[in-house]
Amino acid sequence: DPGYLFWCSNFYPYKQADLLLEAYARLDRELQAEMPIVMVGGGDWGGGLESAMASAGALGIEDRVRHLGWIPDDMLGALYRQARVFCLPSREETFGRCVLEAMACGTPCIVNQIPVMDEVTNGFAVVVDFQDVEAATEGLRRVACDEELRRELIAGGLEQAREFSFEKLAAERIDAIRGLLGEEPAAVPLPAHGE
Repeated sequence: DPGYLFWCSNFYPYKQADLLLEAYARLDRELQAEMPIVMVGGGDWGGGLESAMASAGALGIEDRVRHLGWIPDDMLGALYRQARVFCLPSREETFGRCVLEAMACGTPCIVNQIPVMDEVTNGFAVVVDFQDVEAATEGLRRVACDEELRRELIAGGLEQAREFSFEKLAAERIDAIRGLLGEEPAAVPLPAHGE
């Protein structure tokens, strides 16, 4: 059913699934009942998946955590769009594509306070230090329940996601290669969003 908190990542320990579960466990039971956690991804690298499922049991929230494992790529868009909140508590990322995917699908995000998340989200996500469990819990509550904030994050996230289009990426890479070859940048305009 729509309205869940969505996680889409492998279970590397640095993704900090345990901290997300700990923050979530401190939410009111009514909000937990309305917003279970749906986790997509696999790979028990370093025991991350096993640790996350053990944490859910120890915290008494295993009935509100649904791990779907690997899913086909063509299902991802629907899972992002149906989510109430997307969460990435990772302590390190090179880019964080899943956050951009969530924003492009109109899903408000909460992310860990690391420099790349500031660049990717540009202020259109709730950014907290997941090591501070109380702050993370409050951040989850805000992004789930503050309707004005949600509207701002959705609108801003959709705009921000447009800044990372494939067309723009390709044009920038082509211009960089042309520059290395001593050629002028291509004078080809980028297509408008949706073209």
